[in-house]
Amino acid sequence: MNSSRTRFAWWPYALLALVATLGPALFWEGGTLERETTLFIPQYTADRPLLAKIFDPYANDFGTYQARELSYFVDYLDAQVYTRVVAPIDATFFIPASAFLVPLLFLLVFARGVRRTAAHLDALTGALILACFVSSFVFVSTMGVFYRSGKPLVALAILAFLFHVRGVHQARQSSQSTQPTQPTQPELSAPHPPRRLRRRILTRDGAIAFALAMFAGLLDRQGVFYVLIGCGVLFVHDGRMRRMPDLLMATCAAAAALHVYNVFLAPAVVHQLNGYWPSFQYQKVPLKHFPLRIVPALRMLAEESCVMLGGSWWLTLACLAVAGIVVLRARRRAPGSSAPGDAIARQHAGRTLLYAGLVLIGHVVMFALMIARHPFIYEWIDHRYWYYPLPCLAVLLFALVVAWDAVLPRLGRGDRRVMQLVLAALVLGNVLSLPRDRDLMLGGPWFSQAHLQSERLQESLRSGTMDESLEPTYQTFFSYAEAAREGKAWTPRK
Repeated sequence: MNSSRTRFAWWPYALLALVATLGPALFWEGGTLERETTLFIPQYTADRPLLAKIFDPYANDFGTYQARELSYFVDYLDAQVYTRVVAPIDATFFIPASAFLVPLLFLLVFARGVRRTAAHLDALTGALILACFVSSFVFVSTMGVFYRSGKPLVALAILAFLFHVRGVHQARQSSQSTQPTQPTQPELSAPHPPRRLRRRILTRDGAIAFALAMFAGLLDRQGVFYVLIGCGVLFVHDGRMRRMPDLLMATCAAAAALHVYNVFLAPAVVHQLNGYWPSFQYQKVPLKHFPLRIVPALRMLAEESCVMLGGSWWLTLACLAVAGIVVLRARRRAPGSSAPGDAIARQHAGRTLLYAGLVLIGHVVMFALMIARHPFIYEWIDHRYWYYPLPCLAVLLFALVVAWDAVLPRLGRGDRRVMQLVLAALVLGNVLSLPRDRDLMLGGPWFSQAHLQSERLQESLRSGTMDESLEPTYQTFFSYAEAAREGKAWTPRK
């Protein structure tokens, strides 16, 4: 493994980083300014104390409270960069600074995670897997719209958490396999590590897991749900293997801390700084509608997977079928292995399928709850292909890494090339489907108007004359952007 690390090539990831950061801006011709952004940029740059602006959910979330102040802080930074840096240069450039930073961080986390936890993936294969993610319309649409930073950062935190857990599991599995065992004790009958390891609850690995879980949960309520899914999977894993009690306790501690923050700490800070207690009404999901949302949730989950894996059903199924045939042929050609080895392989495969099933059920429940709370996530086509599905695709990206890393050791050089061609076909399908999906999004009831108003705003800023067909919020932002371009203080019109 060490030799593979020394030969690890970074150039495919560097090339992909260039495409991931510049591609959305080019595809959306300088970006689109979403309706809500026209309000929260002036809100975040107003002459108020920083904490008072951050802990003001009614101003930042239009009357709702979701305990995601960390994302408000990043949105505040995006607003500051636009006002102080972007607007004086080109006020019509509507791509937030976080949309350039997040892809770079995503690529670094992915490349490092693959290098540490997927020894059988070469750099080209790893880059092709990541290219499936960054070429998906969900990624391109999210990074090309000036909106909120919560979901992209949640996706980053989830990916980092998954790679961290996988790395810890591999390290401890390797450490246990090097310890002397009793000659008479069968290998499969002692899956538990030494008692000294099981007693360690406060560890560096646990602290990292806690920090990543808190980061995800403070960004968005969807991040909190992923923390709960992580608690469930780690609980099942630790009950079977007894190898990561510290990660289980850290993730559960993060879930508890996030609950305390949501219910007690954040409302108290909001009241202290802004004089009101936030309402929890938006967090109350109408559970009576939950059973009716399971089928739409399944469909939405399948659609998101297709958007990342080829962009069309026929290409997704065809490529997965080719990959499956390659793997089955390789297994038939492989020489027989010993019975204990086969049993261990089946045991690992069974655990992997169990965890995958738990994660799948968690996603279905999460999307069903989201649709029950905010039906437009599913009912409006523009919402199904933008922003909200991004964290789910990060989990699918990790699943592809695990799957490819598991099957590649069984394949010969020719089969490996075929698997790379499968990934390349998926990426090409994603790219070719971008114009079609863009038209679908532009035909949606919400984004069609937002994009049209954004284009008219850009033309108004270029000409210096406000288009009278602009909606009131875009008219207000026109005067704001003009003042920011000239470096003047802005006062909203009453």
